[in-house]
Amino acid sequence: ANGKGVECPYHGLTFGAGGRCVHVPAQPQRAIPAQFHLATYPAVARYGLVWTCLDPENDQPAPGAIMDMPHWDEAGFQQIVCPWIDIHGYAGRQIEGFLDVAHFAFIHTESFADPDNAHVPDYRPTRTEHGFEAEYWSTVANYPKGIDKAPPGFRWLRHFRCHAPFTATLEVHFPGQDRLVIFNAASPVSARETRLFVPIARNFDTDQPVQGVYDFNRQVFEEDAAMVEAQW
Repeated sequence: ANGKGVECPYHGLTFGAGGRCVHVPAQPQRAIPAQFHLATYPAVARYGLVWTCLDPENDQPAPGAIMDMPHWDEAGFQQIVCPWIDIHGYAGRQIEGFLDVAHFAFIHTESFADPDNAHVPDYRPTRTEHGFEAEYWSTVANYPKGIDKAPPGFRWLRHFRCHAPFTATLEVHFPGQDRLVIFNAASPVSARETRLFVPIARNFDTDQPVQGVYDFNRQVFEEDAAMVEAQW
């Protein structure tokens, strides 16, 4: 920004409101051609991310166009926006992996899962206006490997909410009133490339450095990515 708008570092063109080009340093005396003006798209800031639509019907997203994230704005919850993760695979495969629970004992044994506990108790998804949701109860802990704070026999509730096609949330019910919400936004770069954005909300350990959250989150998703990238 240069006080008059956004300045391009290549040739110094300045763009003002609505993407209109307002200054061309190379030929300031000439009228600015219409083709110099930029196409603009609606943008909404939410969950620490900027959302847009490249084929909008109007300047604002329709109700329900962006998925709701449980607890994000609630008092007592820490808002964490993890660094994005690039995955060499289709966004649909990534979101499918995020929603799958049967792979825990095979893919996530280094991060949190128990290789001797592969059982998936029955659960049934239900349709919603924009996708589906499901509550999945199991004895597979969600603490990082080597940490066990749950009482004996504790059953973990993982509440999945999916907003088709490429966003979903996972709310994990920890012992007591502790909650962890992971937002999974798989943004297609191409048919074979995905940029994953992962806002997180939690109401425990809020005094701890967020770098630990970044590191654990990346470990888990990179375990998933290795499998997604290996599949055709």
